[in-house]
Amino acid sequence: MTAPVQTPATLFVGREREFALLRAALAAAIAGHGRAVPLAGHRQDPDGRGTRASGQRAKRHGSLGPLLGGGGRAGVLARIPERERALLDFLAHSRTLEKMIAHRFIYPPHATLPRIDACEKRSIEQDLERLILQGHVERDEGSGYWAVPSR
Repeated sequence: MTAPVQTPATLFVGREREFALLRAALAAAIAGHGRAVPLAGHRQDPDGRGTRASGQRAKRHGSLGPLLGGGGRAGVLARIPERERALLDFLAHSRTLEKMIAHRFIYPPHATLPRIDACEKRSIEQDLERLILQGHVERDEGSGYWAVPSR
């Protein structure tokens, strides 16, 4: 006998308000007014069904979660060293911040959702600040940055 198909309405009794908020946030994102919506499991939902169901719905509509590669905060943090190596390789020649943003180190080149350039800029600025403090990047007299050759 096949188990009945379960929907959020049958899986999550008493969560109508939360799902309404998630649906509204998703509709706003589809309309070009995206924002982060943190999701966390509950001690009474140890297998994370609520988080997965919400993530699957957002993924079907092209949310940024899949663009970031998933994995939550830990997944994002784990990709920083890889992104820094790619940035240092790109800075073998002096490059402006605008060139780095256009290259897309955070988001895929095909991503065109609103505010991606602003997010890309902020992340690159943070990476540059860290790499400058570590002595791996320097800024030239103009508006360019370049990687300091390894000693």
